Amino acid sequence: MRVDQLDLNLLVVLDALLTHGSASKAADQLNMAQPTISSALTRLRYYFHDDLMVMVGRRMVPTPLAISLQGPVVEVLRQARIIARSRAAFDPLTSDATFVVSASDYVSVLMLTEVGKRLTQLAPGITLCVQPVSTSAEQRFGNGQVDLLISPRTALAPIETEEELTSDPLVPVVWSGNNVYGTKLTREEYLEGTHAAIEFGEFATPGVIDTWLLEMGYTRRIRMRLPSFFMLAEFVVGTPHIVTLPSRLVHHCLGNLPLRVLEPAFPLPVLVEYMRWPKHLAADPGAQWFRALMRETVGDLFRADAR
Repeated sequence: MRVDQLDLNLLVVLDALLTHGSASKAADQLNMAQPTISSALTRLRYYFHDDLMVMVGRRMVPTPLAISLQGPVVEVLRQARIIARSRAAFDPLTSDATFVVSASDYVSVLMLTEVGKRLTQLAPGITLCVQPVSTSAEQRFGNGQVDLLISPRTALAPIETEEELTSDPLVPVVWSGNNVYGTKLTREEYLEGTHAAIEFGEFATPGVIDTWLLEMGYTRRIRMRLPSFFMLAEFVVGTPHIVTLPSRLVHHCLGNLPLRVLEPAFPLPVLVEYMRWPKHLAADPGAQWFRALMRETVGDLFRADAR
């Protein structure tokens, strides 16, 4: 579609370039070849009579005009997605909708795998797209490109809604060959020990445990920083480090990895995962059905765990 000779499809490319500052990352997001992205940028430059994105080192930096366009482009695409998702009714058996979910590997493996199985039975035409938690995922969520973001509680924007999905106690774990610690772990041992810790996204956002410690005036001696829970469980093997993981993930790993769970002699926080979604999807029949499926699936899984 064209408006004043501008192909509106090009705005999708411009949005991805502004989000990532990289033609290759924009191509990955849009599932396009990089030459296609370059061609679209050439057409955008011709239309706006401006470079829009210029190379500075290895990163593409927006020009002042491109910066001024970012807000309007995001809003145009958000409104277009609302229109595209509008349906009088939703039938999961016949729907060909795509639901995009951003979540950690912990949520993806222990929860979304079961959601995917149920989708194949209840809604065979629906596509589930799972993306890792990252800074760019947060941006895509804000732009209306992610339907559901599952993460610990963060500050909500006015256009977002959230509800608690599940909670899981955090437990300290060491390699089974680590004889430094007994069965119980004191706070002093925890703080004096070395740790492997999780950090999310391009800007290394700290996990729940480090945020909690900082609030109490403590810090850990972190020797390994990794982007996923399952990597933490793998990397701690053969090391003297302590890793603090959700208890359900530890239970999942114990059969495959030589790990030992320690009993903390002090309180540790609980990892609470929330579902967040844009308010424009609050009344969308398909989004409502998918969120209900998430609640039901996770509830069934964790009731089974309790037994």
